[in-house]
Amino acid sequence: MKNIFNKNKQTCTIVSDTPYAKDTNGDLVGLDPTVEEIDHLGSLFKRIYHFAPLYNIDPPKSFVKHQKSNIIIVPMIPSGGNFFFNKLRHVFLFPLHILKLNPFLKKTDIIHFRAPTGFGVLFLPWLYAFWRKKIWIKYGGSWSSDDVPLTYKFQRWVLLHFPKNAIITINNSTVKLNHNFFQFLNPCFKNEIIKNNKNIVDKKNFRNGLNLVFVGRVEKNKGIDDILKIFQKIKDLKNIKSLKIVGESKREKYYKEKAMIISPKISILGSLSRKDIFKIYAESHVLILLSKSEGFPKVIMEAGVFGCVPIVSNLSGISGVIKHGYEGFIMDSYNSKYSYEDFQLVFEDIDTLKVCSMNIFKKSHSFTYENYLLNIKNAILP
Repeated sequence: MKNIFNKNKQTCTIVSDTPYAKDTNGDLVGLDPTVEEIDHLGSLFKRIYHFAPLYNIDPPKSFVKHQKSNIIIVPMIPSGGNFFFNKLRHVFLFPLHILKLNPFLKKTDIIHFRAPTGFGVLFLPWLYAFWRKKIWIKYGGSWSSDDVPLTYKFQRWVLLHFPKNAIITINNSTVKLNHNFFQFLNPCFKNEIIKNNKNIVDKKNFRNGLNLVFVGRVEKNKGIDDILKIFQKIKDLKNIKSLKIVGESKREKYYKEKAMIISPKISILGSLSRKDIFKIYAESHVLILLSKSEGFPKVIMEAGVFGCVPIVSNLSGISGVIKHGYEGFIMDSYNSKYSYEDFQLVFEDIDTLKVCSMNIFKKSHSFTYENYLLNIKNAILP
């Protein structure tokens, strides 16, 4: 990527829950979309320290190495999880984490915290009380939704009371917020991919059968059970050729067995590299994502720049961006269940799907890293 920014002399410390692990060469690798985003941030700073959890696991294919030499990973002891004791580890480990962070904070000009996380329940109050330099907090979850954990609501409340030296960026909100809040579109790709994909989108044919794709954690909260139920009901729909499910899962065997029973059209592919996911997007027509709670997931526009029509759950962070019937389809659930007929009508409306494909491709043009970095430079690093 051509560097259109003059790297300033500031040092940034990023604190996040982005998982890292060691590959077979002993190199630290992390979750691809976040690693790519931080690599781009590396063009804005002299040095970046990234404080993030290091897991003792074999890294999946979706983990990659940083490309920028000025990014240094500071390993955090993993904590949090589904059980109370795991969450309580945040409290026990917090003094140790602050002690480990302290030498790097002495060299830091700006802290960038990526919320919401379990660690944020303690770290945000600490920032409020003790940090006097510049703060940039990226709140990646839904700002308006009430259907989020209590810990997330607490973090939103704390952010509303932060001093004006804190810049807070969110995906979107219908509520008027303080002047130190900025709505930043979640970056997904570089400008060059738009030009490269135009021909793919123009030639995408919706009349010879639809290829569907899901990308994300393969778990109930991401709506995978709902997707399988819907597919089971409409599996005889002749114009659906395939459903490819991409992502890590703690219950992969269970979902593979379930998929085999429902339909041979369903493939559960596990974790894939971003390059392989982009190949699937190029061959797909529809991205289906029925999350229970979400901010604005990157996969929507990552797939959108390939002309994949998003069929998504009705969450404020998503419905505020995607125009129903024009750029995609916002699906309502009734008593926590979806109407299968609603999905069948969408899959049969080939002309509207093609229009939505062209429109989501156009909408995706705003979600580039170049736009994101320019916004950061203007709002956070003036």
